[in-house]
Order: sequence, then C-alpha cells, then structure tokens
Amino acid sequence: MSEPVALETDEPIAALLSRALKLEPFFPEFSAEHARKLFPRSGLFAYPREQVLVRQGELGRDLFIVCAGRVGVLKGPGFIVATLEAGAVLGEIALLREVPRTATVTALEDSRVFRLAYPDLRYILEHNEELAAHLRTLATERLAS
Repeated sequence: MSEPVALETDEPIAALLSRALKLEPFFPEFSAEHARKLFPRSGLFAYPREQVLVRQGELGRDLFIVCAGRVGVLKGPGFIVATLEAGAVLGEIALLREVPRTATVTALEDSRVFRLAYPDLRYILEHNEELAAHLRTLATERLAS
C-alpha cells in the first residue's frame, strides 16, 4: 500500500493533541503553530481504510494519536482486540518498553492520525511526568488484556 498522505495540522487537531498529550500545564493555549514548532518531525496523516499504521513485530518508538476515524488493533492473524477512536493514543508499549510493536494497527475507516516522531516526543516525556505516567498506565493496562 502507499504511504499515508500528509495533512495540515489545524486548531481542532492542536486542541486534541493538547488533551491527549496532557500539554495544558506547559502550553495552556496550545495552537497549530505550537504543534508545528514543537513537533517538526511529526505530523497529521490521512490513512485510508485498511491501511496499516504499524505492524506487529516492527521496531519503532513513534507515538500515534487518532484524530478522526477508527483504527483496529489486531493481534495474530487478523483478530481485532480493540477499536480506537479520536483522542486515543497508541504505540506506547514499544515506546516505553523499547520492544517491537506488540500489535498491528489498521485503519477501519478513512482516518486522520497524528504521528508523533520519537525525537519530538523524547523532550516532552522527560519534562511531563503526567504524560509519562499516563502512557505507563496505558501500556500496563493494554499488556494485561
């Protein structure tokens, strides 16, 4: 399949990112311009239905935030274990545990997903304990299910 199409990050996407990444204490009025400056290697992408975001077993530490649409989390041969919608974060297990991806994630419908590149995320994780704790809890919950 082809690569996802890059889209422009607008104000509603910036607001969703702020909530999902718990940025309010640092950037009370987080804007699209902040997103572009703070995350220069990252961006919003359109994933058409059935396009794979990440594949189980791949290496990668980027984090993903679903901004619109729905994605399915699959383990094994096509068994959907979860459906994630706008505001959901994924990729935290590989990020925090430095292990290969534990599931394949595929767009169940046309979706917009913000891919947060690890180099852009590293600084925020080091200085935002609330986000780091949230991601640790999310990883623990998902590994238990």
